[in-house]
Amino acid sequence: MTRTSELTATPRRPGKGEAGRIRRRGRLPAILYGHGEAAVPIEVDAREAEAALGHRILRLALPDGVQSAIVKEVQRDPLTGGIVHVDFLRVALSERVRADVEVSVVGEEALKRRGLVLTHTLRSVTLEGPASALPEHLTADVSALGPGGQVLVRDLPLPAGVVALTPGEEGVLSVGTPAAEAAETPATEAPQAETK
Repeated sequence: MTRTSELTATPRRPGKGEAGRIRRRGRLPAILYGHGEAAVPIEVDAREAEAALGHRILRLALPDGVQSAIVKEVQRDPLTGGIVHVDFLRVALSERVRADVEVSVVGEEALKRRGLVLTHTLRSVTLEGPASALPEHLTADVSALGPGGQVLVRDLPLPAGVVALTPGEEGVLSVGTPAAEAAETPATEAPQAETK
């Protein structure tokens, strides 16, 4: 079930200078658009936004009412990793939307105890379904896998009404042994000493 979170938003003036002033006050510049309505520049509390971004659906409380939205894009500072701007897309809860959903792993400790190595091939999968049905994340259980085992996109459990747009044959995770991992990495030849 998709969790929702409410975030208070207030309209703002557009512009880079204004965005900088907003950030200095501990808030974030953002924009809300979609559904054929005009784009609305808004600002939200930076701490509240950071906490709310883990939710698939957000309820944005604006002065003229509450709007359901999903996070379409998050821009981060390349040096600090902090959020500098957020794009929100208006949605109806029954509307079919596309989203990249992160894959979380269960059972990695069991592999480590057996001396196995887990390789992530895909960190997220593109899904489509009703906005209210899209999961926060997908879970891949690797505890029973052995050397050479893998999890494909088609192996990931999906909620009813949700489909994966990423091809089902694509690998998400694979399991190997440390020796096999080392064998796949070509060894660099040591430089040979010159003889005179």
